[in-house]
Amino acid sequence: MTEAISPNSGYLVTTTAAFSQLNNQELTDYYQPLMSPVAFALIQVLRSELVSHPTLDQLNHHSRLLTLLNVGVNDLTVARNQLEALELLRTFSGTADGEPFFVYQLQAQLTPRQLLFDDLLSTLLLQNVGNEQFEELVDKAGQYQYDVDKLNEQTHAFFDVFKPDQAELGRDEQILKDAKDSLKTSDQKRIVQTPQDGFDYGALSQQLKQDGVASDDLQKYRQLITTTHLMYGLDEVALRKLVLQAIDWGVKNRFQPRSFQMAVAASYQQPQGQQRESGQQTKTESQHADADAQLGAQEQQLVAVAQKLAPLQFLATLKKQTGGGFVTSNEKYIISNLVQMGMKTDVINILSYYVIINQNLPTLRKNLVDTIANSWQRAQITSAAAALREIGQHQTKTQVTRTKRQRRSNRGQVKETLPDWAKDSGKKQHHKATNAQVAESKKLLASLHRQQKKS
Repeated sequence: MTEAISPNSGYLVTTTAAFSQLNNQELTDYYQPLMSPVAFALIQVLRSELVSHPTLDQLNHHSRLLTLLNVGVNDLTVARNQLEALELLRTFSGTADGEPFFVYQLQAQLTPRQLLFDDLLSTLLLQNVGNEQFEELVDKAGQYQYDVDKLNEQTHAFFDVFKPDQAELGRDEQILKDAKDSLKTSDQKRIVQTPQDGFDYGALSQQLKQDGVASDDLQKYRQLITTTHLMYGLDEVALRKLVLQAIDWGVKNRFQPRSFQMAVAASYQQPQGQQRESGQQTKTESQHADADAQLGAQEQQLVAVAQKLAPLQFLATLKKQTGGGFVTSNEKYIISNLVQMGMKTDVINILSYYVIINQNLPTLRKNLVDTIANSWQRAQITSAAAALREIGQHQTKTQVTRTKRQRRSNRGQVKETLPDWAKDSGKKQHHKATNAQVAESKKLLASLHRQQKKS
């Protein structure tokens, strides 16, 4: 269970053995496009609060961070989550004297080449900055390099230059051992958790091997191909075509990941209907079958569509059925972040449905989506059915609270006067749906269902 921060909870900033300094230029060029302005400011603030040999006696309160960044607890939490997802920060929690505290451990940032070779980060970077700027960043990553493969190396080895005193090695051995024992590194190999569905990567890999693609490339870039499937809803047939477009056909037939990313970005206009036959039920869907049965027929239909369509395809279909519009680059970024967080694709679809349909908004708004996503993550929402029940419970609580307030107001005993800062003149009042609105909702759901059957 994730521990929630509060203004009074303490925090301490530390680093790993691999961390030395932030490279601000590379952080700006390669990481800043992947995060919010608050997250970019947060890592700079945390870096400035490093102290020598940190102890719990040096804890600060989160109210300090909130004041420095001029944000609320939710915005701070979202920014922290982004730094964690980008592996610039690890967070640990504990208690001291009965009070909760957090340890923020700064991580070494990747070099530009390392980031560009990372399947997830490079894909997200390409989506956020576009093809032209992405090419510039690729060129910048290699601007000081020269191909030395055909030259004769003249580099001297250690023992060519240094001659350690053999008589002193025995005495120094224990000192060196003690020093190593005192420096424990917490660096861990990256573990990427990606939501799984019925996508058959094994069949795709086997077909590509028969096409002549190098087998070790297929294993090396499996994460990139799987993430592309999740984001765009592309099936094995479509992905095979895109992979073959990205092969450097020659002696070794190597896979070119950047060419593949470019091909995917270029081919995507609106999500294509390339989903599986409705008879193929994934393991995840079957696990939630009993929970889905508790929903009404209309909700079960919505769950079925959410389980079949990829997030971008689902969002594009929603917009088409509600008067038009297109999936913006900002919305791709929002959905990509949710995928990176490990949120299930059907849950992402219900979140989109709630924002576009229930809240009647033309586009996904990052602050609203992040707030809902954080709430659902804390409530451990892992299925479309659970997301719909969470929405229903939230609306019920809101209605009960509104009813109580109306009753108190009608009694005339207490007159509440809100300060100016608490008034929200722009907030829309939510009323009970009219018959026309209900009919429109049913029409939308039927269209979504037809879209799912066609795909």
